[in-house]
Amino acid sequence: MPNFLNPLILFGLAAAAIPLLIHLFTRRRLKKVEFSSLLFLKDLEKTKIRQVKLKNLLLLLLRTLIVILIVLAFARPALKGQLAGLGKSAASSVVIIMDDSYSMAGQSSQGTLFEIVQKKGIEVLNNLTSQDEAAVIYTSAPPESLKFSRDFWSLKDTLSNRKPSYANAKFSAALEKAARLLSTSSNLNRELYIPASKSGSGWEKLAGLKVKLTIYLFNLSRDEIQNLSLPEIDFGQQLIELGRDFSLKVTVVNHTPRSVPDWLVGFYLDGKKVAQTGVKLKGESKAAVRFGYRVDRPGWHWGYFELAEDDLMPDNFRYFVLKIPDQIKILLAGEEPGHNRFLRLVLRPEEKLNINLQVKSVNPAGFEKEDLENYDLIILNDLKTISEPAMGKLTRFLETGGGLWVIVGNQAQTDFYNRQIAGRFFGIELKQRENQTTDQPGIYLLENWDLKHPVFSIYQGIKPQELPQIKFHSIHQAELKRKVKMLASFSGGSPALLEAAVEKGKAMLFLAGLDSASTDISLHPFFVPWVNRMVGYLTQDINASGESYSVGEVVQRELYELPAGQPIELIYPNQAKEVLTPVFTPRSALVRISDTNLPGIYQIKSGDKILDLFAVNLEAKESDPQGIDASEIKAALGTGNQNVSLVEVPADVDLVKFVQKTRYGRELWRETLIFALMLLGVEMWLGKTGSKTPLG
Repeated sequence: MPNFLNPLILFGLAAAAIPLLIHLFTRRRLKKVEFSSLLFLKDLEKTKIRQVKLKNLLLLLLRTLIVILIVLAFARPALKGQLAGLGKSAASSVVIIMDDSYSMAGQSSQGTLFEIVQKKGIEVLNNLTSQDEAAVIYTSAPPESLKFSRDFWSLKDTLSNRKPSYANAKFSAALEKAARLLSTSSNLNRELYIPASKSGSGWEKLAGLKVKLTIYLFNLSRDEIQNLSLPEIDFGQQLIELGRDFSLKVTVVNHTPRSVPDWLVGFYLDGKKVAQTGVKLKGESKAAVRFGYRVDRPGWHWGYFELAEDDLMPDNFRYFVLKIPDQIKILLAGEEPGHNRFLRLVLRPEEKLNINLQVKSVNPAGFEKEDLENYDLIILNDLKTISEPAMGKLTRFLETGGGLWVIVGNQAQTDFYNRQIAGRFFGIELKQRENQTTDQPGIYLLENWDLKHPVFSIYQGIKPQELPQIKFHSIHQAELKRKVKMLASFSGGSPALLEAAVEKGKAMLFLAGLDSASTDISLHPFFVPWVNRMVGYLTQDINASGESYSVGEVVQRELYELPAGQPIELIYPNQAKEVLTPVFTPRSALVRISDTNLPGIYQIKSGDKILDLFAVNLEAKESDPQGIDASEIKAALGTGNQNVSLVEVPADVDLVKFVQKTRYGRELWRETLIFALMLLGVEMWLGKTGSKTPLG
């Protein structure tokens, strides 16, 4: 059904009556006069008169039709239209969804992808009239509440000054907000504009709309953009110890079909480049690159990996933090001072070695008096028993994040350990002690090491038969009462080394003494590094090394050893500062950081002292150039959906004309005007020939 974009012009059709009126008012009224000579005209052919009358009627008809066609041409007829008969008088409700995720920072030949969609969005806003209404939704942070606005200048100003964020595109939430807003519109014309380079998700949220909606989808291809990214860093569950080598593995992904021959990857630590290497990647593939280094200073360290420049820079960086404690305070408790001498020597063989370890050796009476909160690790070296008050302090120490290593040797009382430690924390029951004489061939060997665990990981890659043969003459047999983490066993399968998590703390139980009467472990080169790795594991949170938050994530950190009377300050990656208000607990303070919209290293300081560091990184999924699949979107909208129509906007089209054509159909004013001019030519010819026609 045809409709008209300027329907008010149709009142001009009344002008079609003008030729008829002229014809009626200009007809000659002849006076009848008797004249005898007219008798000679009676033989005039009646057919000739009929031809003249027919031509006059035809001229009248042509002139009337010409006027009608000219009026119709100015009314701008269209073949199809959703708003038949309303034309430009119908107001429009418009929502624009702008993808401002970091993927839109990709550089193309026409500028960044975001600059391209900015122009499209402004072009849409420029096409609106005073009776229309609009809203703009940014996918990085769709607002909780949204209203239409007629202040198009403010919308354009905000859009013009917008930059791509470092967040992911929340397409599903944006579509949900758009659907909710458009469903409240009373206008007959509802439109959703989506200039994007990927399909996103959540299109099914539009499928249930009860109102008519047209979706304009701008397909911005990212095929020409070359992008590599660093989606993750793997610390490999390793202990990072002072002055000892460690390795990091970073994953490099090539998201585009083109191969890269030798792409540079740099490794930075504490602001300095410490290593660099090249990586070869086929199209749409990934590879792991490993870097090794060592740290000779305790405390906080930060770093990042960097890729050589490509078309999408934000995902070329991956940040991390690690911490080697300034001091590890160890309380070593044994029945007599001489029992601890050997372990103390292993932990601090010289003053210049293990400088961050502070070891205090006490007997049972001294242990009762100690404030355990002053220590990071408690080692119970074959104590017979512990008093109830001391056991209560030890439990609280574990639950609040302390480390505990229990060595059960020849002096340990089985009943006490079953009741208070072995059964309570590890879920096992100790049996009778098993002894073998040193000259007897039946010796217990340490077997079935968990080589993936940090305390044994230095032996990964070594064949089992090549591992040290550590012999024990006296062990404690144990029966497992529940599932427990067993890191090693003795010959015959009896548990040797067990691990348990107690609230925030970690505990290890070794079911044999380490003295020379019980084992030859001290004669093996294995012993010293193993003891140090036990200490490192129980005092470090290995999961915290390489721990990373995503952009936009709310971060909560626990702080210790706060300087009195000084404010706590957060320093952002761009060096902006903010004073934090902590929530205090008996042992620590909690701070909450909600603004993590920048990737990089965040510092929490009090004065000049660094209390905490944490890394914030981009989420990797935005790095992948997904592209737009219109068929997938149509399937999500539903094939039988009569309310929602999807229109794909070509890349280089006049948007104003394209939208008008989609709204109102194909305009016919040119064809109508041409037809009117053709009829005018016929009228002029017919009128000229008619004037020569004799009237008798």
